[in-house]
Amino acid sequence: MKQIDEITIGADELILWLRKNGKALSSTTDKAHGLGFEISRVMKSLNAEQLNEEPCFWGETGSFIDQYQLPKTAMQYRINVDMLPELYRQLLDL
Repeated sequence: MKQIDEITIGADELILWLRKNGKALSSTTDKAHGLGFEISRVMKSLNAEQLNEEPCFWGETGSFIDQYQLPKTAMQYRINVDMLPELYRQLLDL
């Protein structure tokens, strides 16, 4: 079996994880000043490669989108799997 060294993960997935775990609830998802900006900052510090902004898989409608204040589009990143524990540790501080 081939070992995976990197994964692609979107800021939307990270925002959903934060919201579902009761974190960063008062932060907006704004790319300029909110969670999108903070996630970008954390990703850069972990040497993740910024890819493209993509539509989120959950679409544009649904009660959970408003409930969790989720974005409709999100930046995608490629990150080394060994950095995932540190990524989630840093996200908890947002």
